[in-house]
This record gives sequence, structure tokens and C-alpha cells, in this order.
Amino acid sequence: MAIKFSQFNAGATVADIDFIVGYKAADNVQIPIGLVTVNTTYSIATAQDGANESLTLTGVGPSSTDVITFTAGADIILTDDGVGNGFTIAASGPQGTVTSVDYTSDITAFTAAGGPITASGTLTLNKNGGTAGQYIDGAAGAWTTLPVSDTYDLNPTTNGSSVDVNLTSSSGTDNSLVTLTPSGGLTITQAGDIITVDGSAMAGTVTSVSSASTATALTLDTSVSSPNPVITLGVTGGIAGQYLDGAAGAWTTLPADVTSFNQVAGAASTGAALTAAGTGAGPYTGTVTVASNAFAGGANIGHVPDASGAGGGTFLKEDGTWAVAGGVPTKTVNTFTISGAATNTLVVTSATNPVSVNYIDVYINGVYQAKANATLSVKTLTLAAGFYPDGAVIETVTTT
Repeated sequence: MAIKFSQFNAGATVADIDFIVGYKAADNVQIPIGLVTVNTTYSIATAQDGANESLTLTGVGPSSTDVITFTAGADIILTDDGVGNGFTIAASGPQGTVTSVDYTSDITAFTAAGGPITASGTLTLNKNGGTAGQYIDGAAGAWTTLPVSDTYDLNPTTNGSSVDVNLTSSSGTDNSLVTLTPSGGLTITQAGDIITVDGSAMAGTVTSVSSASTATALTLDTSVSSPNPVITLGVTGGIAGQYLDGAAGAWTTLPADVTSFNQVAGAASTGAALTAAGTGAGPYTGTVTVASNAFAGGANIGHVPDASGAGGGTFLKEDGTWAVAGGVPTKTVNTFTISGAATNTLVVTSATNPVSVNYIDVYINGVYQAKANATLSVKTLTLAAGFYPDGAVIETVTTT
């Protein structure tokens, strides 16, 4: 018997309901209210998810699974305990704000005022004690009086052939004596506060001069003996074009030099960009020629080969030859109809052979086929073995 919803009595609480009714397909179904209102309990598990943390809630009676993701924000580190029982939250950035700044000093000569500063302010360094002429001691950090200096009077006196210089301190506690003693023809005299050093007694006359030379190319001539002899530097041996060797001190012929330098036609490079030739095996002397070689491919470096016959649109290839650059790619479309469910071999009609299967797009009834499902031999495309619907349309698009 059908019952209208208006015929139901309104309930105030769950306790007023025994069953909930409904439909499942064509069947009438009643569900005890206890199955609907039963509470669900959860088990909890945690897991690291990159920088974030996942919290999985697994429901029991009825069963359900929910995942809550905790995302690490700025300056936050989330670390799982490794066994799924929880995780820690740590700050990686600033840990707080400075609330107070103060200043202390172990230098007693200074003090600081104005601290502590809790919001804004100025720390002032003040002098502590000290008088004029004092300095700060580096060890104690306190004001210290400089030691009193002494002044001296110089009182020279004659002591035989020597002169004594008496240093008399104003304090009388640091008197010293310096004696100046002549030697080697010098004389020292003293008159009052003036001390005179005289070397005139050391003057004399040259009576003999000799010479010797370790350089065989030069001579020293001292044959002229007079009160004022002259030493003459002479040349022994040697011809035009020779030079004085610094090791032996003898005249040495200069090595052969390059007499001319010519540029000749180059050839295909065999590895060197330039080819030099001349007398001997090198270093070359006499007439030297240099040729610039053309790039011949690979490691045979050289200048750019002659391109006069290459024509427009050409480029230099790796093997050192000129070639015409390719034009716009060509796409060739072929359509095939499956005749017999096992048909899987197709022949494309592109003007040139495709490079690989990667240059052929295959569609079966408009559905694109993966490259891994086909192989290519020249222009024959073989699809993977399988059942193909009889009458299915295969379209190939070949790029060459």
C-alpha cells in the first residue's frame, strides 16, 4: 500500500524513528535507524609528504579513509617521527624579537649610559676619570700616566787623539759616554761643542795599475805608465756580423736567418691550419713559405673552403663539402581499409623513405596509435600483432 509523505508523523528526535524507508531498484527497503546513527571511530597515522605532513584517518564501522595534509609555511619545518605516530613542528626562521639591549665594558676608562634600551634609545660611551697627558693602558684598560722623559746635554772633551762625547741627563740618573776614535789616516779634533773629522791625510798617488780580462774578444791595455795612466779597452779578432757571446766572451757568428717570406697556395687540411716550408727540417732559414689549408672535415682544421661553385642556399657540412640545405618537410597521407581482421602490414607512399617510425603518425578509425605499437622497414609499416576490426580505416601521416 502506497503511503504519502504527508501521512508520516513528524519526529522530534532520533529516538522517535525506528526505521528509514526507501527503494533499491524495484524493491522497498527499510533500514534500522541504528545503522545510520552509529558513531564512527578512527585510527590515526602520520607520514612525511615532502616538506609537508599527511594525517590519515581510517574509519571503523562504517569504514572510511580521509587524509588531512598539513602544509609547511614560511620558516616552518614539519618532521614525521618515522613510525606514523605523530610529527613535530619547528620554526626555521627568526625565533623572536629582541626586547632589551644593554652594554657593559671591561675597560675601566669608559662607562656606558642609556641602557637598557627596550624600545628605542641611544647608548652613550663616556670617559671615566683620566687627566691631561694620560693614556689608556692596553692591558688594564685604565688611564695611566706616561713615564717622565729625560733630557741630555752633550759635553765633548778631548781624550788624546780621540774625543769623548759626554751625555749628561737632566735627572742625573742616566749619564753616558761615547768615545770617537780615529783610524786609517783620519783625525778627530774638538773645540768647544764642535767636533771635526779630517780625512786629508788619507790622500795619495797611484803608482801602479794592472789589468786582466776573462773575455777573449777584448783586451785591457795599461802599457802607458805615467803618473796618470789610461786603461784602454781593445778588440781582439772578430769580423763584421759577429756578436760577443755572453758565456765564452768570444766573437760568435750569428745563426742563419730568414732571407725571404712568401705565401703559397694552400691545400686540403690534414690537421694543421697552416703549412710552413723552408731550408732544413725547421726552424726554417733562407726562403720560407707559408700556406693556409682549407677545412677538410672532422679534426682537419683550416679556413672555409672555396664556395664559388656551391651555389645559393648551400651550407658547409662536417666532411668539409658544400651541400644544399633541405626545404620545408613534406607530409604524405595514406588511407588503408582493413580487409581481413589479421591485416597489419601497410606500405606508405612518401617520395623519400621516412627516417624512422617516429616520423609516421597512425590513426585507426580516428584513434591515434602509440609509436611503440609499430615497426618500419624502408616504407613498410608493420602494426603490432592483434585483432583489427574488419573494414576499419587506417590513416598514416608520413613526414619526410
